[in-house]
Order: sequence, then structure tokens, then C-alpha cells
Amino acid sequence: MPPLLGRFGAAGEGAPAVDRVAGRCPGLRKARRTGQTFARQQAPEQSSGHGFVSCNDRSDRGVRDAELLSLADEAGRDPAPSETIMTTSSRPVVASAAERSRDGWDDPVHGRVSWFTLFSRDITPTDSLSAGITEIEPGSGLNAHRHTQPEIYFLVEGSGIVMVDGSETAVSAGASVFIPGDALHGIRNASHALLRFFYCFPADSFSEVVYRFPDGSPAPDLPEKTLPET
Repeated sequence: MPPLLGRFGAAGEGAPAVDRVAGRCPGLRKARRTGQTFARQQAPEQSSGHGFVSCNDRSDRGVRDAELLSLADEAGRDPAPSETIMTTSSRPVVASAAERSRDGWDDPVHGRVSWFTLFSRDITPTDSLSAGITEIEPGSGLNAHRHTQPEIYFLVEGSGIVMVDGSETAVSAGASVFIPGDALHGIRNASHALLRFFYCFPADSFSEVVYRFPDGSPAPDLPEKTLPET
């Protein structure tokens, strides 16, 4: 019997259509035990007509859970507690900062900076990359820090000074910066205009990127202060 193929990946020979279903979907196991059925939920999205999805700032998790439940029912078995979800349900997505909420820090340790998360597995049906737009007001900046993942900056608007491992370079709109993993780096806006840049990490979700600052403290899980829309 050939391996079963589904939108959640290829299972081993003789295995059910769901590769691995478990911990991240406790509701799925409960529903299977009780015989509860879920109505298929539709994510808040609109098709552009070209295969792309335009997603609002919401999670696609409910849809994935419903699909996993359906596949588990088809397989005719209750998922084992030790199993984990492995999905490949990524889709093309178009996103803009205008439809995202602004997050940020404003304190002596982290600096004064705000950002809009565009792509992250927890809010978009994407994987492998997370990305967004950062904004830094004149005279402000993102303090020196490290994270395991490498990162890319692409300056969209304004100018600033980027530091990587002690070396400072003036950058302006159109410039790109590659930052190696675990390199000490930061960026500040020394001009009189807004600095905006696109950032990208090789991570499914932005939450996987742990910022480490020189005082040894990681960045908080949630921003210490959410800056108002301007």
C-alpha cells in the first residue's frame, strides 16, 4: 500500500491520513472520545482570485483543528497522546501593515521601537519565515541585542545607523542588511524623519525569536507597552 498523501504531509506505509495529531490540538482528542462533531470553520480571509489569501490579524488555528479532526475521523482512530501535529498547510498570503496591530517597546533596556507583524504562523497560514515592518521615530532606536536566528533588514523609508558586532554603518532607503545568527546588533534613527524597514527571520512564528539583551534579560513575551496608532 503506498504512503497516504494529504495536505498535512505524507504518512508512513499503512498509516492513517493524519501524520501526527496531538498536544497542540487537545480539543481534537476530546471531540473524538465524546463523538462530538465540529462544523468546518472558515477563516476571515478573502481570495484575490489568483490563489492568494488576504488574512486579517487572526489565527488560522481553528480551521486547522477542524481539518485535523475530519482527517482523524476518516482514519477511524483516536490520536495517541504522544503524537504531534505536522502540517504543510501553507498558502500564498498578501498582508499589509494597515491591517495589523502595532506592537512595541518603550523602555531603557529595549529602546523605543514599534513593529507590525505581517507573517507569522500564529496569525497567517505560513511557515519557514516570519516577517514584518519596524518603525523607529527620530532620536529613538532598537537597543543592541542578540537572537539565535539570522535576520535581514530592508530599509523602506528614512535613514539610520545600524550596528553589527560593534561595527556601525549608515544606511538609508533601499539598503539591505544581513545579520548573522547570535550577532550583537541594533539600529537607531539619527535623522529627523521616520525610519521604516522590513525585517525577516527564518522561523515559522515571530514568537520563536527570543531577543537577548546585554543585561542578560530576554525580551518580554508580550510588549511592555503597546504604542498608539499614529
